[in-house]
Amino acid sequence: LEGDTAQLELLLGTASGLRRIVFEKLVRGTYIPVASFPATNRLNWQAFDTKLEAGVNIYRARIELSNGGITFSDPVQICYAGQSGYQLFPNPAQVGQELLLLSRTLEDQVLRIYDTLGREVTNIKPRSEVQTIDTQNLPAGIYQVVVFKNEKRVQHFKLVLTN
Repeated sequence: LEGDTAQLELLLGTASGLRRIVFEKLVRGTYIPVASFPATNRLNWQAFDTKLEAGVNIYRARIELSNGGITFSDPVQICYAGQSGYQLFPNPAQVGQELLLLSRTLEDQVLRIYDTLGREVTNIKPRSEVQTIDTQNLPAGIYQVVVFKNEKRVQHFKLVLTN
């Protein structure tokens, strides 16, 4: 991830028998082409996706061979916080299911979760741009998730946990 762009790269061991390289993105359960290149003697291929969706973006490379064969790279995930700078998912979630908080930066951030009575039930200082949140000790219900930066509220989510 470079800013708001996914940089995709494929390194091949050989260009022998290569017909085409296609970078693909998983969109609503179907892989769609992001970029397509006819074969050359290159071993290093690169493409860019500027149409990122907030959350997890999944990509793969489709390698088409001149004999008609097709092979795929392993899928890779790029997590993108979106224009707001933060993303919380899945939501709703089940009790015990791990949540992910995506952040663009980590400057003095604190994540606080409040129950319906306004009591703070969790306080987390994110350690990475993709922070996992354990819900094992939270009962089913509706929560307010607030991200503070330098003690100032910068993002708010309503979280629903079900059994």
